[in-house]
Amino acid sequence: MLSLTSTLAQATQDEVLRSISDNVGASIDGNKLLAVLCALAGTLILVAILNLRRNRQIAPKAMNHPAKLLKEVGRALHLKPEQLKKIKSLAQQKNVQPLTLLICPSLLAAAMKPRDDKPLQPK
Repeated sequence: MLSLTSTLAQATQDEVLRSISDNVGASIDGNKLLAVLCALAGTLILVAILNLRRNRQIAPKAMNHPAKLLKEVGRALHLKPEQLKKIKSLAQQKNVQPLTLLICPSLLAAAMKPRDDKPLQPK
């Protein structure tokens, strides 16, 4: 029984060695190699693009319109539309931008004081 197992093992080992030598000595098909290289390059490019997209930070859009910026700042400060209208009217009376009143509390306090027909100047 033991001799039969070693004979089968020897035949299998010889077949494996013969198969390896046949495969190593075989010529390489250029079309298959080119297809594998293109697939590998495509995969690498796809991974690089996905990595760049994942690492990209999303920045808020620039506000180039004063009214839109005022509205956005009003939302951030949780101001009601009536409060924004009052700030706009104060800014018109004092000849300053409404956003300036929101940014500079001293100007806002001065604008809320009784009228004195002088334009506000920052201190």
